[in-house]
Amino acid sequence: KVLVIGEPIIDTYIYCNPIGLSSKSPSISVKKLYTENFIGGSLAIANNLASLKCKCTLLTINGMEKYYKDIVKNKLYSSVKHIEISSKDVITPRKIRYVTKFGSQKIFEIVELSHNYSKKIQNQYMGKINKIIKDYDLLIISDFGHGLFENHLLNQIVKLKIYKCLNVQTNSENLGFNTFDKFKSKFDYLSIDERELRYALRDRYSETENLIRKIPKLKDISVTLASKGSYYKKKNYNIIKTPTFFNKVKDTTGSGDAYFSITSILNYLNADPIILPFIGNIYAGLSTQ
Repeated sequence: KVLVIGEPIIDTYIYCNPIGLSSKSPSISVKKLYTENFIGGSLAIANNLASLKCKCTLLTINGMEKYYKDIVKNKLYSSVKHIEISSKDVITPRKIRYVTKFGSQKIFEIVELSHNYSKKIQNQYMGKINKIIKDYDLLIISDFGHGLFENHLLNQIVKLKIYKCLNVQTNSENLGFNTFDKFKSKFDYLSIDERELRYALRDRYSETENLIRKIPKLKDISVTLASKGSYYKKKNYNIIKTPTFFNKVKDTTGSGDAYFSITSILNYLNADPIILPFIGNIYAGLSTQ
């Protein structure tokens, strides 16, 4: 029984056919073909967990946008129990990517979001968590760095007495401001990528394995390495490096969420340390296809 908290994200892909440079400015001219919308962020993590047959509840805050409601209605699995706080004072994070039709090469990206989570909204969110937390085995915290897990709410989350699995993401919008150390080691399992590890420890050059050992109050941790695979360190065990199993990918968006989802469950279930990253890498690899 899993409770997922974190920002919902809508990924909008506008497929285009590049036709050359504009005649009046040094910009790429493209012909729009069609648009597709996908659920991301905590929504995607909830779907991953539901597909693994977990009893999953998702708690989100959204801005009541029509496109958001339509996408969630059509693409969030019906087996996910979705508890929502809706407010017109909030913008649901949306990432609009212009991509080529063939090869899915990204041309550029537009981000729609705000960090406007008032203390009132944070109190509402925390109130719902406190009301239901006793009914769950573990808490999945998916922090995408768009303003939800800050200040008052962050201080309350770290105090919760439940098995906590944590993913804290670095992206173009929060670069340098969203690192896992803000959770003060109050978690049981951490899944991040190599860049996120380096930002948190402010170390650009050390070997990744040495950086893992430097994490204060070291807990169980996975560090994903993109095409190089992943590292997994379980307390009282050696670090395990596991390769990837896919030579070609279509889109890596969401692969980290997939790895985080399945390995959180495996870590909670105390799976064999060799099996966990093996299955995690396969599951993440499948999501890139």
